[in-house]
Amino acid sequence: METLKKCPLCGAVGQADPFIHAIDHLVTRKVFSTQKCRSCKLVYTNPRPFSRNMHQYYVSDRYVSHADTPDRLLDRIYGLVRKVMAGRKIRMMRPCLTKSATILDVGCGTGVFLHALQKKGYHVMGVEPGKKAAELAASKGIVVRGSLEELAAESPHTFDAITLWHVLEHIADPVGQLGICRQLLKPTGVLLVATPMCNSFDAAFYKQHWAAWDVPRHLMHFTPETLQSALQKAGFAMLKTRMLPFDAFYISILSEQNMQSWPKPLALLRALFIGMLSNISAAASLKPASSKVMVCQPSAH
Repeated sequence: METLKKCPLCGAVGQADPFIHAIDHLVTRKVFSTQKCRSCKLVYTNPRPFSRNMHQYYVSDRYVSHADTPDRLLDRIYGLVRKVMAGRKIRMMRPCLTKSATILDVGCGTGVFLHALQKKGYHVMGVEPGKKAAELAASKGIVVRGSLEELAAESPHTFDAITLWHVLEHIADPVGQLGICRQLLKPTGVLLVATPMCNSFDAAFYKQHWAAWDVPRHLMHFTPETLQSALQKAGFAMLKTRMLPFDAFYISILSEQNMQSWPKPLALLRALFIGMLSNISAAASLKPASSKVMVCQPSAH
């Protein structure tokens, strides 16, 4: 395990306080710790696995974003919602795109979103380090690279849009990777970044059981302020924000599974209720959305 001595966002040394201790419910069932920087307020997993070992924490048949044929009922629901959300994401992006736009999806998984874009006539490419998921994406006719660094060497200022849907929280150096995205974007291009918000209503309700902690796969745990800070440090200016309302329900359902405190039918009802309250809270600007999308463009300086 690697122990960070300084904040991965602002670089402050010795300014971190213990925050949430959460269980890895997907693979190891071990407890992992998070810390909160007193300087910039970023919450991050610390200590964390070394990058060379991180792939071990994704090896699970329950990691549905890397599978096209989920088995469990909840995973099938996720698959259906993923396809619905692909359409919603495209509609969110459409005002920023021309019909011949070239789009890069970082962390493209099995390529569901890019395949939907392909059907609309867009030119697409993906970045996916997971071999199995990358192969499934490639089987859909999508060109996939293993890393942003690999792409940066061959395709600077190529893309009209770059998307990171629930990817940045997995990245050990978010500012550095966002900086590469800036190099890959055309000067007039747009960047869309979606992450869970660790100060959302559902996060506050479920506390250490909140499924979007997802330690140790999630290395960063953003708030709107810390996410915006990371984007600004990487050279991006904000255009607008959006929310992903389905995420509040899905995360609440998974959080109820983590808690295992109520019978399944009652737990499902509570999850739907908490998801609804989370979305209402976000709509009323009382708390951030469970998942927030930030739409940005390269800044002038």
